[in-house]
Amino acid sequence: MAVSLIMKRCDHTHWLSVFAQGSETALLQSDRLQKLVKHIPRPHVQYPSLVILIGSVEKSIALRALFRLKRIREFTTKPKPGEVHLHLDPSSIFNDHPMLIADAGVPDHTLDERIPKTESCHETKRRPLQRLGSAAAVDIYTHLLFPFTNVLCFFSADIGGLRQIARLLAKWLEKNSSSVPPRRSFPNILIVIDTITPRENMEETSLEVFLEMLREESETDLLKGIPAIDIVGLFPKGTMSTDARYRRIKERIMERSNQVRKEREIARMLLSATHFAAFFQSASVHFSESLHQPFDFFRASRSHNPIAPDLDKHLSNLLKHITSPNELTEFAAPAIASSLFLDSYPPEAHVFEPKAVFNALYREHLCKLSENTIPALKQSIGSILRPSFIKTVGNNLSRYFQQYMSDRSKSTAEIHKNNLACFRERWREIKSSNTCLSCLRRRPQYCLPCGHCICENCVVIFGDRCEEDPWIFRIHHCFLCIQEIPNKISVRILPPTAGAGVLCIDGGGTRGIIPLAVMKLIQDRLGSIPLQRCVKMSFGVSVGVIIAVDHFLLGRPLEESIKTFSEMTKRVFKRRVSSSIPLVSRAVEIILSYITDGLYPAKNIDGALKDWATDQNILDCSYATSTGTKIGLPVATVSKYPSYRFFTNYNGVGERDDDQGKSKKQLLDSSKITPENAVIKPKDGFGNVPLWEIARSASAAPGFFPPKHINGVGTFQDVGPLENDPILWALSEVSAMYPHLKEPDFVISLGTGEPRKENYEVLTEDCRNTQKNGMFTRIRDLILEKMREKTVRRAYKTIGLAAQILPKIHRLSVDFEAIEPRLDDARSIPELISKVETDKRLSANLDQVSHCLIASLFYFELETIPEKYDDKFSITGQILCSIRYNDPAYEDLLGKLSSGSVRFWVNEWPVPVSINDSSCFGRDQNFRLPIRLETVDRFTVSLKQDNESAYNISGSPFSVQGLVAAQGLDAPFGRADHGKRKRSWSCKSQLPARKRQRT
Repeated sequence: MAVSLIMKRCDHTHWLSVFAQGSETALLQSDRLQKLVKHIPRPHVQYPSLVILIGSVEKSIALRALFRLKRIREFTTKPKPGEVHLHLDPSSIFNDHPMLIADAGVPDHTLDERIPKTESCHETKRRPLQRLGSAAAVDIYTHLLFPFTNVLCFFSADIGGLRQIARLLAKWLEKNSSSVPPRRSFPNILIVIDTITPRENMEETSLEVFLEMLREESETDLLKGIPAIDIVGLFPKGTMSTDARYRRIKERIMERSNQVRKEREIARMLLSATHFAAFFQSASVHFSESLHQPFDFFRASRSHNPIAPDLDKHLSNLLKHITSPNELTEFAAPAIASSLFLDSYPPEAHVFEPKAVFNALYREHLCKLSENTIPALKQSIGSILRPSFIKTVGNNLSRYFQQYMSDRSKSTAEIHKNNLACFRERWREIKSSNTCLSCLRRRPQYCLPCGHCICENCVVIFGDRCEEDPWIFRIHHCFLCIQEIPNKISVRILPPTAGAGVLCIDGGGTRGIIPLAVMKLIQDRLGSIPLQRCVKMSFGVSVGVIIAVDHFLLGRPLEESIKTFSEMTKRVFKRRVSSSIPLVSRAVEIILSYITDGLYPAKNIDGALKDWATDQNILDCSYATSTGTKIGLPVATVSKYPSYRFFTNYNGVGERDDDQGKSKKQLLDSSKITPENAVIKPKDGFGNVPLWEIARSASAAPGFFPPKHINGVGTFQDVGPLENDPILWALSEVSAMYPHLKEPDFVISLGTGEPRKENYEVLTEDCRNTQKNGMFTRIRDLILEKMREKTVRRAYKTIGLAAQILPKIHRLSVDFEAIEPRLDDARSIPELISKVETDKRLSANLDQVSHCLIASLFYFELETIPEKYDDKFSITGQILCSIRYNDPAYEDLLGKLSSGSVRFWVNEWPVPVSINDSSCFGRDQNFRLPIRLETVDRFTVSLKQDNESAYNISGSPFSVQGLVAAQGLDAPFGRADHGKRKRSWSCKSQLPARKRQRT
């Protein structure tokens, strides 16, 4: 299974080619630059210079003499027009400023119509261009290469003399394109001429002649666009060694290159090797897609961490709390500037000039604020907010930047955290459930005891990472008001390469004991491994809401949940006390039910739910926070057109758009309710709804209980009669919360009992009977069948996701031989529990589910960015376990896997290491199995025992690009969570792990 990652060293130097084939012009770009950057030992702190040499024979001789480049086949072949090769000066690799040399042929109008040959050892991309062939041959220099180039060196003998160079330069200068910000868009010019000797007066005379030629080639003053032009003469051939003859040229190249480098350093536009390669990659994409728009360095650096599209709304949510002009300048402006500072300079970001960053990325959002009406500042908005407030924000951003640059031992996160603490008294007066006030750019998820709500990203940045588990972050005090938290909060984050398991619970009144009993049987098979640790998304309907809240949010053991459920149903389904005369009692009950809009008194369920949920609110940090479980609690609106809505314990955070998946979206759109407007996002100040009110709304079954009105949110009822199976909505939310996932790890759908298949057979006898099958009976049966929502599962068999999703759906329920118990029949609970425990068909399915859950506790992670060779990626990674060594369930989990011949499989091959082998454990005793493989793109990792079925680990199947993106390995300018990428140059081989000790 393991393969060697040692690549055969190649001598291919091709970098860029422009070719025209028919009406199409295209850019062919290899990964030559990225390959060379990998040879630079410290690419994040070494700042390369790019020199372009243009010519043919004389240029090739100079290349070998100046930079000691070995003679390879490309040197002996005349470079084609529009073709550029790239080299790295071997003598400069360990310097602070390595030298990149671009080797280009003599440009002309004729492009090769043949597609250049590509090499299997290089990844080459073909980018169609919007330019004509002749224009592309020029633009590749002026629009793509020049913003990155220090020196442009012409060899006059190869090009045809000074006049030809003047014509070429004039054409380039007239088409020169700037960048944002301007980055010395035209390099220094060096012309090597062999018709004069290296004497100062002769070089000056030749320069004057050349400048006059340049003026003659254009009516405009082109010299303003060129920083410097030098002409360097060569000694005649044979008068000295080749190296000595060209030595002066290298000295002049270095001199002019250093000059450009210093200018860029002052302008904060000097790029590290890592950033150089990343920016050039973005620039080449921009070159192929845009004709006239200049390349924007600022926005290119934010491709993996874009500016919040709703930033102005978040800033407005802060400013609406501002009550005076003084607060605006002394509190709001520095607070906003600090949040922009945090956003602009994560670790590994390029340190652009802050004023330029502010003007390019943030000013427009602040200008939107000045155009809106902020109630507290109606009188002063014109004089303060526009424009002095904007200027004050920019000045504060510059101040924080200077503080950062003067003391690099402090990170931007530390500076921002200190800035927040300076306003702790003011923060105590401001709360928001729609904006994370800690960063002012996201919707929050977690509500702290002090009332402040924070986003998950801020938890990662400012929380204390647990030493035992890297995906647990502990919060000891509020980041805003600094109020201590008596019982520290633990927030579990899903590892970026892990998947998400889904558990859905149908509604069914007292029959809700069935999914509870099934969950108990699953837990028994898992042993000490909590079921909550395996489930990352749970949706329940009606009574399923109560079960999901009780087990996942409140964290109660299933034994306790079953006991609580039984007691609650007896209390809730308690009828009103009326006359002892049967007929009178029945009549009074019907009248009271009509008047009170429910068969049972609302006080019954209200009191039971208040006692059950205590004072917990939906956004409060809960047991689900510590397990990383997201909960969806569906309800139905009360209107002429009832519709599906749901509350969440993550405040409706997520990306809900057309990219979630057409098949799921088409089914959801059939109800006219899109995922975005289905999630309930109360207006600011009303977001943290009490749990008992949500459970009460979800349990308000028509005919049994009246609807529930929640102040500031709406009036809701049981959604069961509308949609009793929440699978589609749960899967949609998995896509919203984890957009990088293509499919869930598993979907467990827990039913509340169903009729046997025989009950659905068509009866041949006449069934028309007003007593047995009258209209009220038929209406009841139709409603009950609709609530079973088998149409959802049938629909899934017809959509495009069937091949991916259907094998992962585990439907667990029991069949009723006759009529199922009533929704309010509390006396049937013991019988229903017994039915679940004795169902042999269910037992076999539970074994499969438990195997699937155990496999989902493992996930795969890359060690470095995969290398591509011969159209295959060579991957180095490791299988990790989300149950850590210090967890009480760790030994139980490994014991289950060590008892049989359980092995990991990669694709169709078993990993030749037993799970109990010492090589599977790191020095910290945590499970860590190294994996090396080659693959074209996708691969699977699974757990398998003997000839039994294989069960995919979390997140499997994987794609190479998906793993790279999920881990942020392709984010060279920093990540939003301020995490740092793994660098191949810094990865040290691990020492052999000690043999795992058993306790």
